Amino acid sequence: MRADEYLQFDARTLARLIATRDISPVEVIEACLSRLDVVGPSLNAFDSVDADGARRAAVEAERQLLSGAQCGPAAWCSPFRSRT
Repeated sequence: MRADEYLQFDARTLARLIATRDISPVEVIEACLSRLDVVGPSLNAFDSVDADGARRAAVEAERQLLSGAQCGPAAWCSPFRSRT
């Protein structure tokens, strides 16, 4: 799937597709980070982005899914975090 194709899905659908292993959490994170590079500066939605941490978390989530783990908490299968 191309990075821009992930934009058609809402967070709930992305989480379901990750949980059913139809898409990779690593691919989704990379698509989100790519999109954030494009629109982030004009939106000014985040004061910091831990891209490396997001990538590490996605790799770990994928490792767990491939080892047979079920999708954990809702946030575990979603590439989004709320602003605090």
